[in-house]
Amino acid sequence: MQTGGLTSYLKVGDSKCAESSINWFRGAIGLALIPLHIVGETWANIMSEYTPDDPAATIFNDYITETYVDDDAIFPSYIWNVHDLIITDQPRTNNHVEGFHNRLKQHFGVHPHIYQFIEALKEENEYNYTRYTESFTQTVKRKKVYNNCDNKLKEYFKRYENGTLSGTELAIKCSKCVNTVKLPVSL
Repeated sequence: MQTGGLTSYLKVGDSKCAESSINWFRGAIGLALIPLHIVGETWANIMSEYTPDDPAATIFNDYITETYVDDDAIFPSYIWNVHDLIITDQPRTNNHVEGFHNRLKQHFGVHPHIYQFIEALKEENEYNYTRYTESFTQTVKRKKVYNNCDNKLKEYFKRYENGTLSGTELAIKCSKCVNTVKLPVSL
């Protein structure tokens, strides 16, 4: 966005800022949250309805389409779409994997001695075993804000299934719910 010069469309108070530009960007974010089978059609609708009149916006649209949306995309939507994870109450992020890598990095550097490596693996095994046994007696509570967000997303999914939200509206509302980027709520 920044290298393409598109951030000016999203700044509050900027004369170029329009609700359609914000919805265009939110729609791109929302693709990760909507049902997998409507990603392509929804992105096509978002592009035709909300794309700013700027060559950089067209370049951005082409990038999203070729990299994430097309059937032969570099990263097909089944890899990055988290809709099913939301429905089944699983984490939407890979923070748990990042935490594991961070713990390993704290134990040793890039080229550890074999005995240091084995000792670190033993400690990691002990840590994971402790967490495993604790999981039977106590559950890890998620922050209320994340539970509320997931509940709101599920409500939007039901509204889409009932026909009261279009795929485009669903993507935009889902993006507002997770609010990964500080955009104005509306103009």
